[in-house]
This record gives sequence, C-alpha cells and structure tokens, in this order.
Amino acid sequence: MRLPRISIWISGTGSNLAGALEASGNHEIGLVVSSKKAASGILKARRAGVEVVEFLKPWDWQKLNQTHREKQIDFIFLAGFMKIVPPSFINEWKGKMVNIHPSLLPKYPGLESIRRGFKKKDRLGATIHKVVSEVDAGEKIVQRSCQSGVTLEKSEFLVHVLEQQLGRKVFRSWNLM
Repeated sequence: MRLPRISIWISGTGSNLAGALEASGNHEIGLVVSSKKAASGILKARRAGVEVVEFLKPWDWQKLNQTHREKQIDFIFLAGFMKIVPPSFINEWKGKMVNIHPSLLPKYPGLESIRRGFKKKDRLGATIHKVVSEVDAGEKIVQRSCQSGVTLEKSEFLVHVLEQQLGRKVFRSWNLM
C-alpha cells in the first residue's frame, strides 16, 4: 500500500514545508507549488528532492489540477499560500484540501490577520481548517491560541511558530482530516 501523496503550496520561506518534510513517515510529499518565483521554500523542496511547480501568472488552474492528478496527489496543504483558490478547483479537491491560517477563525479571515488581531489586543493563534469556497470558512481541524508578544513582530513570530507546530501535528496524523 502506498503512502498518501501530499502537495504543499507555499508563497514564502517554506517553514511549514520543513515540518512536513520532517514528519514524512506516514506520507510522501509529491509536489510543492509556489506562487512566487523567488520563494525561499523552493530551495528547501529541491534540496529534499521534491518536484516544484512555480505557479505564476497567468494562473492556469486547470493545468495545475491536471498536474496534481498526474502526480497522483491525494491531499493538498496550503501552507502560507497567499492566493485565493477558485471554487472550481476547490470543488475538484473537496475534502482533500486544508489550509493553515494565522488567527483563531472565524476571527480575522483573509490577509494581515495577525496585525488586525494585535491591533485590537485580541487573542492570537492559528487554525488548520478544511478549504471551502468561502475564504477561511471551512471546518476547523485543529486550533490553538498563543500569547501575544510585546510588539507586532514578536507576535508574528509566536503565531508562526504555533502554525509550524500545528502543521507538524496534521502531517503526523492525516486521520485528523
């Protein structure tokens, strides 16, 4: 029996990708998709021998879907992917896509979540949820709060560390889905 094949989508450093690579005993990372050509996470993926698709403009969602099918991908993990995925793509992968988000959803969906929560002196945290057509509205898989830092930068650091911890938890146990 083959291990589940996962596609990790990134836009930056690939810090959550690193957690997936570390916890890859019960899954195989079959593909990394980056929305930015210069994302440093691309180098991490290539060093680990994982194929990378640079998903740049113009966005060809149909081709990306076809690539995932050809690579026999079972699940998609949005790990800091900073683009809105269209409903047509989400419907193709219904129940097989999860996203990590830097807030205690349903609070602060979308962009700049940590900044908005910090500015309101609200509790900070991270959520991993199933992806649905509405942005950051899917069923929660795991959610945890963390302390707020004295500065916005410290708060961002603390939330990103928490995201990595939650990501590792999901990567180690796909039965959470």
